[in-house]
Amino acid sequence: MLAYYVLYGVGFLFVFALIYNERQKYRRYRSLMDMAVEIQFQEPTDPYDHIRRGSVVLCLHDCGDNIKGIVIKQVSFSHSTFQIPILDKLYFRGKGDKKQLLSASFRVRRHALRKLNGKRIYIRLSGWTSDIDGKAKPFKARVPYTVQYAINDHQEGAAVV
Repeated sequence: MLAYYVLYGVGFLFVFALIYNERQKYRRYRSLMDMAVEIQFQEPTDPYDHIRRGSVVLCLHDCGDNIKGIVIKQVSFSHSTFQIPILDKLYFRGKGDKKQLLSASFRVRRHALRKLNGKRIYIRLSGWTSDIDGKAKPFKARVPYTVQYAINDHQEGAAVV
């Protein structure tokens, strides 16, 4: 009977450690980086094209003093209609005097975009930071975005998230 209690206790500690580790990743993003995430749609070349293309623009305004570099290994959306083709890692230099700008392209079906008009989805970022001591620490972020699709003129507007 005591063995079951020990196993339950070890299982509880394991689950607690996993949850704590995930929360630390999200907290690390908020505390170490000042990053703006923006969605920009490209103007369609063919008015009858059923696919809209755009970019997720990541603008790093500032980061912690001890950060040497930031690597973003994954950018994704919480809704499956937004598709990001194969993404190489995005690299930001650490502490610098200029803001840095990188982007990842995506595509979405126009019909699905109309259905999502006014709804909130999330842009998920994950990666790691490396500090001046050479230690890598993972981070994650969920950035909210409200889909804006103008039905009258069939053009989407860029929205700062």
